[in-house]
Amino acid sequence: MARTKKAAARKSHFARGRHLRNRSRLTKFRNKFETKIGSGLDLKGVPHEYEQLTIEYTQTRKYKPDFLLESSDGKQMIIEAKGLFEAEDRRKHVDVKKQHPELDIRFVFYADYKLRKGAKSTYSQWCDKHGFKYAIGDIPNSWLEELGYTIKEEEPKND
Repeated sequence: MARTKKAAARKSHFARGRHLRNRSRLTKFRNKFETKIGSGLDLKGVPHEYEQLTIEYTQTRKYKPDFLLESSDGKQMIIEAKGLFEAEDRRKHVDVKKQHPELDIRFVFYADYKLRKGAKSTYSQWCDKHGFKYAIGDIPNSWLEELGYTIKEEEPKND
């Protein structure tokens, strides 16, 4: 019984034109229009491949860092202050790093949250994986000292 239902479902799926037998293999197209184009190429005897090529591309976008720190000799450090670090933002920083490996981008997270609800990985683990330096809570004095700044000790507050 289940077998005939599967066969009937398969038959109706074929009838909707979503599959095409192409050179002794079954090609699944994403929609009817692509199926029509593929069928037309087959009927004309034109050899073709469907979704076999992967092309990497980059979008031209603009990125404004939160903080730009610069030493007296021109060395720059970009600081991103993050409360939430969403997937789109993570992708953006991976792309920026790939296109501009010379930039020293570092993150300061409010807390070391998980990447998303139910995830095992945290913001810091993501940074480790992608080669970004990070800190939790505040910019470490050691980062500022790398740029040649002398850190002033905070004076105690008098209440």
